[in-house]
Amino acid sequence: MSKFERSKKLVVLFDGTWCGRETGTETNVSLIAKAIGIPASIAPTDTEPLTYEDPSRSLKACYFPGIGLGGTFLDYLFDGATANTIGEECMKGYQYIVENFDDDTDIWMFGLSRGSYTVRCIGGMINNCGIVKPLLTTDSTRRLVEEVYAIYRSPYDEDKPSHPSMQTFRAKASWQVNSPIAFLGIIDTVGSLGIPRLNAQAGGFDYPEFFSQDVSASVRRVYHACSMHDRLWAFQPCRARRSATFEHKDDSDFSINERWFPGCHYDLGRQKFRFFRTGVNIVEKLLFSLPNALTTPVIPNAVCADLVLHWLFSSIAANDPANQILQRGARASLTALETSMRGELTQGSGDVYGDMGKYAPAGFIGTAVSKMTSRASELANSWMPNLQLVPAIQSFLGAKTILNILLATRDRRIQDVDAELVDLQAPNALLGGVTPWAKGGLERYQSETVRKWLLVRDIVRVD
Repeated sequence: MSKFERSKKLVVLFDGTWCGRETGTETNVSLIAKAIGIPASIAPTDTEPLTYEDPSRSLKACYFPGIGLGGTFLDYLFDGATANTIGEECMKGYQYIVENFDDDTDIWMFGLSRGSYTVRCIGGMINNCGIVKPLLTTDSTRRLVEEVYAIYRSPYDEDKPSHPSMQTFRAKASWQVNSPIAFLGIIDTVGSLGIPRLNAQAGGFDYPEFFSQDVSASVRRVYHACSMHDRLWAFQPCRARRSATFEHKDDSDFSINERWFPGCHYDLGRQKFRFFRTGVNIVEKLLFSLPNALTTPVIPNAVCADLVLHWLFSSIAANDPANQILQRGARASLTALETSMRGELTQGSGDVYGDMGKYAPAGFIGTAVSKMTSRASELANSWMPNLQLVPAIQSFLGAKTILNILLATRDRRIQDVDAELVDLQAPNALLGGVTPWAKGGLERYQSETVRKWLLVRDIVRVD
């Protein structure tokens, strides 16, 4: 038993880009949320967090839907692609912890894609400022949480965790607990350079912030699933690592477990989505009916997704001997998943980056819509100004610029010759004795990442 073990569990889950009930997705993070016991029907709106409590397990949990939901079409595309609202998400997650934490609580966090980056940022906020105690009013607590986030982002020495001023802040404002985050389960964290934002003066995207990639001592165990086949430039991986001076290198309570899985980014997380969403108002429904009809949804590869989910369920089991996290217990969840994995599984869309016109035809659709609607929108707005057709069309056309920049491709690189990879060519008992290569139809993926890694590994290991 860990010397840090505490009786209560507080679970925070952040889903991936465009993932939530608004888009009808069921990702690996939402499946973990369901296994915890979070029902999908209790939220009053499509984009609000789902909270859950089970006193019999001494457990509280909150599921946050993905970034890029709940706004206009351009908000949907831009926020989803660049995680423009990630700061707000970090503060929401941290405040939930503040409102539900005490010194007998272990925190478990799960994230997918930008959601992974979010929970890692929350871990950084905790490392910097600790977990502050709630103030007398909700508004005061909210202001304090905003200040914690500002401190975490600050480049100044006075705001670094080791500075005496921050030590004093933690001593006076925060719970006095060591390493409160027991478990961090994350799927393909992206944002290795920070979170990009659109900068017109720079002629594209820039990276205004560089959040530390190092996992601090506030987090005990990390399980990170990385994609070996993704090629999207904007989704470069942010690997989990400790700093060179990490103080607990030889402590068994602290570990980083990183494994590379087959499939693209959306396969690992089980992200089914369209680049053009279904309209949420009458204008969007009319305007985007053509793009939706001409685009194909991206379908995740269930073989790849199931391998990741099984690994995370197994990791939960290894770290939760009292079976507090999963409602039916880890063994029951694993048994049900293993039965499914031995059967027929969809191979999904494969690598969609080589045929983006099929999935996100922004070019010819944008041009056609521009020509067809220019005069019509002027006439419509002259006699129905409340319809606001012009802003809706401009929102759609603005997607072209974002897509052109973000859909560039580049193979990933696995830097560590001792990295742990799923063996693509070996028969896999979880898949009924079939190789992941065959069952997942992995010949459809264009990435050369694994071949290059094997080449370098074999050269380095020659005696």
